[in-house]
Amino acid sequence: MDGKQLKNSILQWAIQGKLVPQNPKDEPAQKLLERIAASRNGDVSPWSEAIGSSKNSKKSLSTSLRGAKATKQSKALSSRIYRENGVWYEQVGTAAPKDISDEIPFEIPENWAWCRLGDLGLYRKGPFGSSLTKSMFVPKSDKAVKVYEQKNAIKKDYTLGDYYISPEKFNTMQSFIVRPNDIIVSCAGTIGETYMLPQDASVGIINQALMRVCLYDLEIADYWQLFFEYILLKKAEMKGAGSAIKNIPPFEVFKSLLIALPPIQEQKRLLEKYRKVLKHVEEFDEAQEQLDKLNKELPEALKKSILQEAIQGKLVPQNPKDEPAQKLLERIAASRNESSLSLPKGMSSTSLRGAKATKQSKNPPSRIYRENGVWYEQIGTATPKDISDEIPFEIPETWAWCRIKDLSTLVTKGTTPRGGNVAYTECGIGFLRAENVAGFDCLNKRSLKYVDEETHYNFLQRSILQANDILITIAGTLGRTALVRQEDLPLNANQAIALIRPIRNDEINLTYLIYALNCPEIQKCLLVQKKITAIPNLTLEIISDCLIPLPPLAEQKRIVAKLEQLFKVL
Repeated sequence: MDGKQLKNSILQWAIQGKLVPQNPKDEPAQKLLERIAASRNGDVSPWSEAIGSSKNSKKSLSTSLRGAKATKQSKALSSRIYRENGVWYEQVGTAAPKDISDEIPFEIPENWAWCRLGDLGLYRKGPFGSSLTKSMFVPKSDKAVKVYEQKNAIKKDYTLGDYYISPEKFNTMQSFIVRPNDIIVSCAGTIGETYMLPQDASVGIINQALMRVCLYDLEIADYWQLFFEYILLKKAEMKGAGSAIKNIPPFEVFKSLLIALPPIQEQKRLLEKYRKVLKHVEEFDEAQEQLDKLNKELPEALKKSILQEAIQGKLVPQNPKDEPAQKLLERIAASRNESSLSLPKGMSSTSLRGAKATKQSKNPPSRIYRENGVWYEQIGTATPKDISDEIPFEIPETWAWCRIKDLSTLVTKGTTPRGGNVAYTECGIGFLRAENVAGFDCLNKRSLKYVDEETHYNFLQRSILQANDILITIAGTLGRTALVRQEDLPLNANQAIALIRPIRNDEINLTYLIYALNCPEIQKCLLVQKKITAIPNLTLEIISDCLIPLPPLAEQKRIVAKLEQLFKVL
């Protein structure tokens, strides 16, 4: 149960008389209803009393109100709801009592009473359409009359808003007057927020997005607002989980809704208890949110931590019998010098030379080594350069640092087809975009686009993908990876994706290389160098120069096996 569900349960208990004990000395709620009915029939209400204190004369306003639809509500016949022999009846005026047992939603304590919302006050929704438009508003002045808006109810602040009307316009909108002690209810935006205007609020009118409530007895105002919250809760439950309440029920339906009314003394105890409990609910909700966040983030954080330990050589023990990684790099360098760039079907060496690709087999080999505690890099026969500030962490003796370009024959990026989205076809060759690169070694092909074979083998030939290509997103969400498998082909990729084509799959464990690219420190090294433009991106140079900690091949395999074992648990 989360904080919201707990709050709803407590609200349910409060409205059903289960939150605080009943006191037999309390005056029964039926007596309260009788006083409200007498006040209503005699039109002695806070509304009529407020008329005399307004800046307009009592005579003119009372005349206006008697002519308004709002006042007609007070002349409607009151109803009495009572129980006899286990059956609930309602008697309206002098009419014959009617069995309404099927309307009663739950049992209430003996000293409580059922009544209709319409028996407790006057209700009015704001003016429609052309009755109140912005063209009618005037600047604020001593004579201008305030127009209350939904934000006054939502923010519980009567001072908000800058809309005013002239006294002349105010005299034509008497049905929509709102005064201190009136409750305004938001009917747009955040539906159902209530706010009782304080004594220092100015007389004004409500706009189209508000409903005004004037209760016959102000003592019930706080409980009325609590019950109104309950009404909205039940309405939301009827609509289903996650559904938004789009409007207040129609007036006739709203006024006929049943309300369980406690004695005044119990209302006060109930509200005091509810507010006190609500503070604890809010604390619980905050703690629950933090726990949910932790439960959501912990597996990912733990995964990153384990990954970092693995890439630093701390996850599995080193075996002194393993061939050092430097020997592995020497064989790879020799292989790079002997091999020529492998071209996929349809790709010519001429077209590739004209493309924006980093051809690693033509670059002089790089050797990174440590001497007297200093890390150096020697490229070809050039003078070694101190690169200690680039090394992100320590690695075991049998490991070696190298760059992505030392492990690959090609680092390039995809191509945008001519015409952009127009070039896509219903079927054909799969065309990857950044959203298809799902992270680690995963491709997400649910939203895969397609291009025709002619486009694939001609205009897009530079970015034809091969099995074992490693993909990296270089625009949008940067640094996400995927691995191309044989069963995924044929495929092509757009300009938001870079591809790394490893030189010898028998000397490098591709899964280890993907894990290395995803470890937090390597990701940090990549992203800290990102090119800052209108849309930040990773360049091919940044990817090519990315440092990778390389273990002996046997240890690469042990690391991958251990990671996969641990990640299954997470």
